[in-house]
Amino acid sequence: MRLCLPDYVQLTEIKGKLVLLDCQKNLFYGVSKSGAEFLQQIKHHGDMDKATKTISSLYNISNDQVRNDMYVFLDYLIQKGLIVKI
Repeated sequence: MRLCLPDYVQLTEIKGKLVLLDCQKNLFYGVSKSGAEFLQQIKHHGDMDKATKTISSLYNISNDQVRNDMYVFLDYLIQKGLIVKI
């Protein structure tokens, strides 16, 4: 699945915490370390499979578990307009 972060969404660090900024709606969301890594991978590769494989390797977790967890996270992000399918 091909994905991207829209131009109006930024992932940044504020006071040591990772946040996702929606510059259209002026909202921000706290992101866990693994969630932020997933978003960085999506930003870099634009591909769900590559992102989950990287997270699986980094955290020594099965790819199936990462994929299941990230689909829940991804569904939320898509509903909020923070990630779009391309």
